[in-house]
Amino acid sequence: MGKPEDEEEGNAYATTDDWTLADTEDEADDGRTALSSSIQQHAANLKGDEGDITLDDDKGDVLPLGRATNVSERSSRSFNSLTEDAGRTGSGRNLNYNSRSRPAARSNPKSALKSSKRYLGAVPYKDDQSVGGKVSFTKSAYSTNQQARSGTKLRALIALVCLIASIVLALFFGHGASGRWFTSIFIDAAGTAVKEAPSHGGIPGAIGGVPAYNGTFEIPDLESMNLVLPAIMETGFADWRIPFPAANRTDLPVYWQITKSGGTVVQRILGQCLGLVEASKEGAGREEPTLQILETSAGTRYLNVDSTTVPGLQRAEDLKLVRSGLADVMFTPLITESAALFKPEHPGRFFSIFRPPIERSMGIYQAAKATDPAIAAMSLADFATYKLPNNEMVRTLASKGPEEDLSEDDLFMAMEILRRKCVVGLTHRMAESMVRFHGYFGWYSLMVDGVSQCQSASLVSTVNPAPAPQAGSPAYNVMMTQNRLDLRLYEYALYLYDVQGGNA
Repeated sequence: MGKPEDEEEGNAYATTDDWTLADTEDEADDGRTALSSSIQQHAANLKGDEGDITLDDDKGDVLPLGRATNVSERSSRSFNSLTEDAGRTGSGRNLNYNSRSRPAARSNPKSALKSSKRYLGAVPYKDDQSVGGKVSFTKSAYSTNQQARSGTKLRALIALVCLIASIVLALFFGHGASGRWFTSIFIDAAGTAVKEAPSHGGIPGAIGGVPAYNGTFEIPDLESMNLVLPAIMETGFADWRIPFPAANRTDLPVYWQITKSGGTVVQRILGQCLGLVEASKEGAGREEPTLQILETSAGTRYLNVDSTTVPGLQRAEDLKLVRSGLADVMFTPLITESAALFKPEHPGRFFSIFRPPIERSMGIYQAAKATDPAIAAMSLADFATYKLPNNEMVRTLASKGPEEDLSEDDLFMAMEILRRKCVVGLTHRMAESMVRFHGYFGWYSLMVDGVSQCQSASLVSTVNPAPAPQAGSPAYNVMMTQNRLDLRLYEYALYLYDVQGGNA
């Protein structure tokens, strides 16, 4: 059986190249007449019985095709559907001839597609307009098409509104970087610099309102310096002025262990008295492939990672310690290195206890004498000259090595980190400092009778400071030199203690 005539020679209207756009009503009428004749001719080419094909509205009138100026993609698709449906069935839903026509006949779809690109306008159609063996285009099809368009626009508008709403919620109520960034902007815009902060983030004030800072040190105006924190500290630790979210476990308190500054007492209170799960040196030597909560013979619960060494911090990051939510508190002397564990959505909360530098230096000397015979044979002046860490606190916060020179800029950077990121406690106000930590981090709810007694006993056992060398002595002068910048940082910590307690 040979190919249908319309496939061999092309159909009557699919190869017509003289369709043009109507510029006047007369031309539009001529175009409609030519289109109707072309369609009738195509039906005859299908070798079926000649049928009647009309293009009319509900009243039987010829539909105006409009004075289109461009052929749209919708026109191409609609016209292609017309031609393919006409050849596919004997009672097609769009363009059809009488049911007596041969149903097996097909039009040439390639020719139809080519012609449809020159079609001067596509008429929307409806599926249920077949009447008496004929299919009519109706004006109601236009209404249906308009409703579909309106529905699409409405859905797009709803999607846009939902997107905007989600962005607003994330910015202002989320725990991500955007929310924190906006919060910091509003804090600065409101003029809530640390020295003027009206809100102290839930930190209780000083008992009796006695200031810790005595005014002997000039407080630099850090805010006017526009200091930019290292990115790791900026994103790793949250601003202390943002209240701690005690109701969830997104933020992890991180205690900076400054040598001989009361860290052992704080760790004993939080671990043994309050029963918090800690990441600390207790986890040294553990190699389990997953995080586990273990317990010491004294009842301290700890995770199987060592947060006091660089390899231990790397292991904590590999095991996703922060995101696990298993730790209640972390203890580490590596405060800048530990910042790498945190992300804006899971930040650290930096807090510490500060001790007078000369007192702390004497504590370091006494501890070294007790464990190292060589140091026990050294004079205090020699120890301060050759063994005492130089400006340990500033050096740590400024990320400077032991052999690197320090400048006043490093001191200001260390101050700025404390100003924005650290909740400050003091060794000579340990009980009051612990009340602050409990209040800020939401641990006060754990302070039942037994816990309070445990904490009181731990505070009593605090080691008394060793006697400082006489002022003006060689040992004293060397210690002052070795702690020159730390002394100023400590004075600033006293000032911050008052600010955070609402007494500055």
